[in-house]
Amino acid sequence: MMIQKKQSGVVLISSLLLIIILTLLVFSAAQDTILQNKMSGNLRERDLAFQSAETALLTGEKYLQKTEPLPVFNNSSGKYTFSKTRGFAQESEWSSLTTIQYDHSLHQVQSIPKYLIEKISLIDTIGESLDASTPVESNYYRITSRSVNGDATVILQSVYRR
Repeated sequence: MMIQKKQSGVVLISSLLLIIILTLLVFSAAQDTILQNKMSGNLRERDLAFQSAETALLTGEKYLQKTEPLPVFNNSSGKYTFSKTRGFAQESEWSSLTTIQYDHSLHQVQSIPKYLIEKISLIDTIGESLDASTPVESNYYRITSRSVNGDATVILQSVYRR
């Protein structure tokens, strides 16, 4: 005579728990991968915007270096006189300014980078001539460039003496 044992379904319950744990691990790994993808995409956008803004900055410096004589800085055409109250961080501040656009080689950026040049008042520099007591007149120019690519906005500045 055979004795039947009553089955309690322990294997079924333990299998379901194992499947639930594995599913949670897969979802966690998928979320981590998605986050890393977003981070690397944002880093690429920022890097391209930085390169584009840097190219615009160098273009402004070359403009100052090669243009003879320099045009009048009359707060138009991207050429301004220095002002402590002028800001450059917000989109509205840039849209109200006349900037210089140029054809750039970085075709992956969202918009054409812009730059502007500000003439800082004349500064006498002592000790830069053969006669150390004779001041040498130098003009300083602040070049500000801006590039936007996706969510990344990069603003760079340099000061150029001429």
